[in-house]
Amino acid sequence: MPEITMETKAKQVRNDDIRARLPHADPDDRVVMTRGLASMGIDIAMEAMVAVQTFDAFTEDNDPWMEHDFGSFELSTGDKCFWKIDDYNGYDGIRCVLTVMLASEY
Repeated sequence: MPEITMETKAKQVRNDDIRARLPHADPDDRVVMTRGLASMGIDIAMEAMVAVQTFDAFTEDNDPWMEHDFGSFELSTGDKCFWKIDDYNGYDGIRCVLTVMLASEY
């Protein structure tokens, strides 16, 4: 993996902090769940949130920029999920958006 810069480390810390706060968000951030995942019920939705919150399987393949902004996992239902953090850099008052979705919705 490439050498980590101070800027990249700051993004890692910020993104890990966003995930650690789940299911809540900082006032400048947003957390969204896709309709398909939400329709699976509260228990599955919470399972997904815990999986995102505790995700630590970062590799060169799924995190090439080392920013901890993407991950994938499998639910107890066998469905594959993705989560992604997009940086809006303060556009319209929003810093980052964390989206949790079924892989089939991507």
